Amino acid sequence: MNDKKVRSKEEKTKLITKGIVFGVMIAVMIAATVALIPVISTLRTEEGMDKLLNYISDKGALGILIYIGIQALQVVIPLIPPIQIIGGVLYGSILGSLYSCIGIYLGMSIVYVLVRLFGYPIVEAMIDGKDLKKFGFLQNSSKAELIFFILYFIPGMPKDTLSFVAPLTGVKTRNYFLFVLPARFPLMILAAVFGSAVRNQEYTFAVILCIIMIDLAILGILFRDKILSSIKGVKPDDDIIKHKKSINCMIKTGVVLSFISVFCIVAIFAMSGLSTYEHGMAEFLQNAELNSFNKVFYFILNYGKYFFMSLVIVGAVSILSGLIRARNFEKHLESLGLKSADVSASDNSFVKDDED
Repeated sequence: MNDKKVRSKEEKTKLITKGIVFGVMIAVMIAATVALIPVISTLRTEEGMDKLLNYISDKGALGILIYIGIQALQVVIPLIPPIQIIGGVLYGSILGSLYSCIGIYLGMSIVYVLVRLFGYPIVEAMIDGKDLKKFGFLQNSSKAELIFFILYFIPGMPKDTLSFVAPLTGVKTRNYFLFVLPARFPLMILAAVFGSAVRNQEYTFAVILCIIMIDLAILGILFRDKILSSIKGVKPDDDIIKHKKSINCMIKTGVVLSFISVFCIVAIFAMSGLSTYEHGMAEFLQNAELNSFNKVFYFILNYGKYFFMSLVIVGAVSILSGLIRARNFEKHLESLGLKSADVSASDNSFVKDDED
């Protein structure tokens, strides 16, 4: 009986201690976030990024630690914008990639330890409830490690949210640090290489990398729901209306993206006949530095057309994928003895019921 009382007291003491530590941690994080809001707001501007670039550059070896620290803090406090490109500008593609990966690894390790220590409350305090609900299926998944690896690797996924969710699941600590976290490195490296290319005035290479990164991010966002549904094992008949809306959204997004891109390409070709474009091209071929309006005008139009051409392809992929999904969906409805019109009718009645 006495042993039980002693254990009960010890458990209460541990719980109280844990609660106090957790409260202090939350207070510190809130205070740090509030204190950093002016800095974060500044970093979201081009002038602020330039100031940060100059500040880190002037600090020498200490600047490396500052950069890694900011990179780690960006994971812990998701409000801070990504700075991986700055690493490439400051330290080149190899060292920039290395320091970015170290910073991300450190930040994700801190998040992992904090969540394992304090559990769900700290996650709830830092992450939106909708995002938590979206990834709640991972908590009891037997394939959590593989799923996290895939989600970290795919662009367009909310990686900071995933970093807070992962420690709540059945992911083994050893596997998480050795095999899952490195899935974030390829995009870090790509961003650093882009920054290095800009620093070295390798504009063609930089534009190609920029186009690849943007296109991958757009594709990741467009296919995010489909990927998550496939990972969850959700079937169309589990939520027919939501599935149809997802398909329609994919097709409409592809159409709008393609239309805007084609319009921009036509406008670029129309402006290519201006004397400013011709003068800029002649000056740029002599000296690739972007130190005059004519050169910048030529650079934007010349490489802009390739960017929008790539978006046309992305839009076409989205439309084609949506149409294929729609066709398969129609076949699935037929197997259930339903028609698309029946789903639309039920969708409308559902909306009316909600309004009532």
